Amino acid sequence: YILSEISDILIQEDNEQIQIDLSLYFSDVDNSELSYVANENIDVLLTSITENYLLLSFNPNQSGSGNVTIIASDGELSIEDSFVITITAANE
Repeated sequence: YILSEISDILIQEDNEQIQIDLSLYFSDVDNSELSYVANENIDVLLTSITENYLLLSFNPNQSGSGNVTIIASDGELSIEDSFVITITAANE
């Protein structure tokens, strides 16, 4: 189940990598270990999941926005949460 929804993110381009602990947002009623998948539609964003952490990395000097959906599964059931990332251009 979802403990808390992941908030939308607004950042400037060239931002450092962001790490989100997914165990703060998802839990399993039976305390089963969860696996995660991230789906996104943002060309300037790279996502990866290591253990319970979602890592968001940004292409340099690029801006854009889109949705990220996280799917958490215990192997039998799954649940998903989506949030929006907006990467704004920096004045350089």
